[in-house]
Amino acid sequence: MRIKTILVEDSDIYRKVLSELLSKMDGIELIGKASDFSQAQELLTHNIPDLLLLDVEIGEVTSFELLPFVDSFTRVVFITSHPEYAVKAFEINALDYIVKPVTEARLRESINRLFVNSEQPAAENKSNKLESTQQIMVNKDTQIFMLPLSEISHISALGNYVKIFTIEGKQFVKYGTIKSWMDKLPQEFTQIHRSTIINLSLVSRFEKWTNDTGRAYMKGNNEYLEISRSYFQKLKADLDLKAK
Repeated sequence: MRIKTILVEDSDIYRKVLSELLSKMDGIELIGKASDFSQAQELLTHNIPDLLLLDVEIGEVTSFELLPFVDSFTRVVFITSHPEYAVKAFEINALDYIVKPVTEARLRESINRLFVNSEQPAAENKSNKLESTQQIMVNKDTQIFMLPLSEISHISALGNYVKIFTIEGKQFVKYGTIKSWMDKLPQEFTQIHRSTIINLSLVSRFEKWTNDTGRAYMKGNNEYLEISRSYFQKLKADLDLKAK
């Protein structure tokens, strides 16, 4: 088992120390290192690591601002000289929080949690879907929230990102493609268009439309979502829907 790892640390000395510690650990593949926010953002935009080691303060910002670019399967370990961020880190479901100075034994203990909690690295285990009762981390401006999956109405494509809509009309942007999100969402969610995913439990009604396409109306929303022809046929077969 190989755990693909990205290290974000603004101290040249600590970045070297941590890299050397990681090189001693079987199963760790260090696929990227970043010393500032822009480098880290670039790495996370093009890679989905299994493990992300984050220094909390990187330059004039905190690494919490990187979290919108982190895939939901990636496990995060914060490494910092600032213990006051620990509560916030665990509120967003961090794997661990290590206060510097970091020893090999302490880092190994943290990484062992990832081996214990998963038979395969997260990015390779696409069958490891989220559960309906779980929450995902989202942010709005400078605030971070835990959003229950049950409150997500639908998800639309936005380039290399997606826009998440809640039943209350809130909107959040997260990194990832429609396909990557379909790979990990529970069975309540289904794709109705190449750019749209809906939560079946929050559908108020379906309608047949022209040319064998359809429309989905979500609870609390009078606007419809387009269902393309191929997805409408599949949806009818899956749900045994009678088109209205």
